[in-house]
Parts: sequence; structure tokens; C-alpha cells
Amino acid sequence: MSKFDEIRQAYVDARKGFFAQRDASAAFALNLIEGMERYLECPPYLIHFLTNVRQATAATAHDARGAVVYGSDGLWHFTVGMELIDNQEGFHKNAARQTLAFELLVQAEGTGFSVGFKGWRDRFTLPATGDSPEQTRLYDFWFQRILDSYLQPGHRFFEDMADSDRAVRA
Repeated sequence: MSKFDEIRQAYVDARKGFFAQRDASAAFALNLIEGMERYLECPPYLIHFLTNVRQATAATAHDARGAVVYGSDGLWHFTVGMELIDNQEGFHKNAARQTLAFELLVQAEGTGFSVGFKGWRDRFTLPATGDSPEQTRLYDFWFQRILDSYLQPGHRFFEDMADSDRAVRA
């Protein structure tokens, strides 16, 4: 094998490895989002992946592969949105709504994944599939951060009556 062929083979192997990591991280993120829906007892597709390219629809809301980005920090980044409305009957043009956005940071670790939210130091080590007590702890942490963000004094929402996007941060 020539030196050029060695370089080419290293490229091919690295590329395959990269996409295998992306696909495994995307599958894990999808499992995580579906678990969040079950944990919150939320209607389907109100928690979904956000991308810079398109609005989520029922058909694309759980398309994790299109939402994953490999960051310069060596972590896989997913932005997750949660649609909130003030009308129990569902979406219509007059219902005030808000999209909460969270950025998840995911890294393969042994047979599972290390997960965190951008802006917080807390990390959770979860199995690649299935439920675990640590997964429930992650959901409890996430749930409490959302509640805390609304309970802070001094927030003004819907001042201009437009739909709003909101990132929950530390």
C-alpha cells in the first residue's frame, strides 16, 4: 500500500467513524426527547429538535440527525424546543405561545453518554438506551430549571403580543 493509499484509508476510516458517532448521538438524543415527553406527560411533538434550516413539523420534529452539530468543544450539540401555549384547546392564531429553547451537550462515554445543558455545569451519565434513575434526575433538573425561569421576578412576557422565543439559561 502506498503512503497516499494510507492517507486515503485514514480519511475514509475517520469519516465513517464521525458519521457513526453522529448517528449514535442522534439516536440517543431522540430517545432523550421521547423520554422528556413521557416524563412531562406532554402532547406529542411539543418537544422537538430545532434547526437553523427549517421549522419543526409533526413529520420532522423528531429528526435528530438534521439537528446535530459537532462543536469545537468536542461535544455534539442539539437544540431542543418546547412549545408552550396559554390555551388548553390547542394552537390557533390568537393563542399566546412561547418556544423555550435548550441546547443539549452530548458526548459518548463508554457504553452510554454524558449529557448536560449549555449554561450549566451539571452533567448526567446515562445509558445509551432505556430508562434509568439518572435519566429521571436529568429530567427533574430540566423541569426545575424551566419552573425557576418563570418564577424569577422582573420578567415581562408578550409585551408586543407576538409569538416569542426564549432560551432558558443559567
